[in-house]
Amino acid sequence: MPGLGPHSRVLDVGAGTGCLVPHLTAAGVEDYLAVDVAPRMLSRLASDHGATTTTLGNEGGVRTWLGDVESVPPYEGPADAVFFNAVFGNVPDQRSALLAAALLLRPGGHIVVSHPLGRAWHAALAAADPVVVPHALPAAEGWPALLAGLPLRLASLVDDAECYIALLQVRAQRRVSGVGRKEATNDPCSPFFLFFHPPTIALPAQVPPHYALPPPPLTFSGPVVVGFGRGSREMGVPTANVDPGAARAALDGQPRGVYFG
Repeated sequence: MPGLGPHSRVLDVGAGTGCLVPHLTAAGVEDYLAVDVAPRMLSRLASDHGATTTTLGNEGGVRTWLGDVESVPPYEGPADAVFFNAVFGNVPDQRSALLAAALLLRPGGHIVVSHPLGRAWHAALAAADPVVVPHALPAAEGWPALLAGLPLRLASLVDDAECYIALLQVRAQRRVSGVGRKEATNDPCSPFFLFFHPPTIALPAQVPPHYALPPPPLTFSGPVVVGFGRGSREMGVPTANVDPGAARAALDGQPRGVYFG
């Protein structure tokens, strides 16, 4: 990973118990966010590597985020590198994961997709358990289709018998195109037809209170009611409107703002 050092901001997707932490620490990385869907693994990582209790990232250190990469909030960026080590084949929607990672990266940042046992070993694992490992690691000829329309390029690929490392780089102009409606409907949170990443900003020393909401999502249910049709007509994205009375109890006491799901 070119340029990795003390000032690098790194996300480790599928971090598990933190096998990359010693290597990144040895490279001088001081700002590290472990992303995983397994709470027990993150708990072990936090215990072993002294993780802080905040995910805001105003200061360096080891932090954790319970969830997948698509749930990581924008304020965790801009990152310099996102690692998918020994986990990319487990990701249900690889294109959505790559897009989410790209939008968390600064222009010119990198994504590392790696497996220390190689693509052939991983293919045997996928064949033995296709539920847990639904995808193989892309060969060289598979990357163009996977990256089509995404703001990423394949910078280099090591595909040896015992090692697999694909290095992707975010283009300077992060324009996302060619992501069609059918693909977007697979994930209601990713209807990206055209997207320009906002400019890089520095977080203030004190993050406003509305960034400090607790990680668990707000949940509620209620009847779907008729709206004004503006979602489909003006945004091109079908929306559903829930009776606001159903949300009143869930939102009571929360800061005023825009909520999304």
